[in-house]
Amino acid sequence: MPPAAPVMAEAMVRLLTDPARRQGMAAAARAKAAAYSAGAMAGRLAAAYRRLLPAEPASHLQVG
Repeated sequence: MPPAAPVMAEAMVRLLTDPARRQGMAAAARAKAAAYSAGAMAGRLAAAYRRLLPAEPASHLQVG
């Protein structure tokens, strides 16, 4: 038996016998996952572009 097996078994028993802990962990996991949703990631990417790019176009650049 791997050395971590008893520790893992104890943790599983604690989760099985403690509904409040399970619910708290589930809520924390949902909140963490929401931070990485497509909408949240797109918002952070757009904010990064707004911070990094100048507000005014570079009129001194020649095109073509």
